[in-house]
Amino acid sequence: MPTYTTGQLAEKLSGQVIGDTALALTGFAPADSAKAGELTFAENDTYFARADQSAAAAILVAGPFTSTNGKTLIQVANARVAFAQVLPLFFPEP
Repeated sequence: MPTYTTGQLAEKLSGQVIGDTALALTGFAPADSAKAGELTFAENDTYFARADQSAAAAILVAGPFTSTNGKTLIQVANARVAFAQVLPLFFPEP
């Protein structure tokens, strides 16, 4: 599986990193199954609370969220659209 930094993903998604732009991300997963080093996403307050408590290293968000656990955020215009754009990066077709 490819590895991307939060800065690289933000550039591909026309987003902004809040936190570490050099943080390496090794995968993408839902908050409830995310592991250390992975990216997850949250499109509302409820999902963000779960994502912020998860093992994920970074969270893809739309809106003015702030991590209380020191997670790096990639802020984009639409988290659901960005989610769809990120999936093929981490899971390319064979």
